[in-house]
Amino acid sequence: MVKVIDDYYIEVENAKGVINYTVRKGNFKTDAKGANRDPVLGYCGTLASAINRIREHLIANKLKDGSPMLSEALAVVKSETDRLMKALKEEGIEK
Repeated sequence: MVKVIDDYYIEVENAKGVINYTVRKGNFKTDAKGANRDPVLGYCGTLASAINRIREHLIANKLKDGSPMLSEALAVVKSETDRLMKALKEEGIEK
């Protein structure tokens, strides 16, 4: 499991030589059998696409309320992208 930013994380699974990335948001909730109960935001074939899915979700959450002007929406895109890139740099993932 890879914690990315806030309460977003990526589960990495190697099933028969195929690597899959599951993007989730939550606090690592499990049921009585130990299965993860956090909501799945998407299934991805690459780590880069999983990180991009988190970026898209961060942006969508900021834009879902109200009717921002295009300039405001673009500012949100830049702000959330910069915040995610900073988190990746702090973890040594992005240079």
